[in-house]
Amino acid sequence: MNSTVWLIPCRYKNYVVLLKLWNTICYCLIILLRYLADSRIKCKFAEKYEIMGRISDELNMIKSSDDNTDELYAIFKSVDKALPVIRFYMGEGSSLIRQRVNEIGKEYNLVSDLYYPPAINLKYYGRANLPFQSMFYACCFSLDPDEPLPRMLTLMETSDFFKDKESCGIERATCSRWNIKRKIELITLPYYTHYKKPCSMVKEIQSHWDDAIKSANIDKDAIELVNYMSTEISKDVSDSRGYFKIANFLNYLLYVNEKTKNADGVMFPSVKAEGAGLNIVLKKESADEKIEFVGASLCYLAKNKMQSFLMIVNESTSVSKEGVITYSPKVITEKVKEEYEKYAQGLEVIN
Repeated sequence: MNSTVWLIPCRYKNYVVLLKLWNTICYCLIILLRYLADSRIKCKFAEKYEIMGRISDELNMIKSSDDNTDELYAIFKSVDKALPVIRFYMGEGSSLIRQRVNEIGKEYNLVSDLYYPPAINLKYYGRANLPFQSMFYACCFSLDPDEPLPRMLTLMETSDFFKDKESCGIERATCSRWNIKRKIELITLPYYTHYKKPCSMVKEIQSHWDDAIKSANIDKDAIELVNYMSTEISKDVSDSRGYFKIANFLNYLLYVNEKTKNADGVMFPSVKAEGAGLNIVLKKESADEKIEFVGASLCYLAKNKMQSFLMIVNESTSVSKEGVITYSPKVITEKVKEEYEKYAQGLEVIN
């Protein structure tokens, strides 16, 4: 059997070797460039937001279970003179909305039932309150018609039943509206990058922050502290102890720090709505002085797992000087009734 042997000239053999060598060099260069680019991005990000450093290291060493507030406040005070925050103002006539899920078999017929809870009932940390510290939590109205209605935000914030994908039944909740009668001043933090669906106001606040830190000579420790706490306030925690650091930081801003304690409260994106709306928390004394009750409504949420429908059943018609609310049945259209009954069929009231 004849066989043919192909002989490659020497110059072609060298070409093949050189080609393989060139490919290897190019591959190594690509890996090196990717590494350098990634390192540069990380450095720029770290430089901009000062994520890691002395402040972060010290705060990470503090465990919420130890309740070590002395060490925590010492860190806050170490950047006391240079602490940068954003001020946000809400004018007279602006509205806030707040919801309270009704206790089983109970109606809320007093304004005080819908106001901030008594300190004695607050045994745990909240996102913006210490244990036994009364604060007024609410949602504000957005100017963007494409963003969620405040009523939906209050549902996400207050109703575990609504958030549970497997729950079925009818939940009663009382929604109240409050007007600002004197301008309020709020402290807010930069947080755009921490949320999946930041609303337009969140983006605007972040833009102001980015412009400010570019143009001002701000202490790096101060920027690091603010950005650390911006991350803390955006966390969806499973236990109230997870609020230990951020609740104490906000308490420090509102009641301890001389440059910020004149503020009426704080504003931050709704964590439950992934940044699609804004929450406001007012100090007890500011709420007493600067907001007033407008009205309330009793709502029924019919829910069958992922399908739900909210209907207003009663609306407040008057409030006495003693703060007693009178409700009247809301006039409901046939279309709304039919829609509600479709969702509520076979369901029972859970509260």
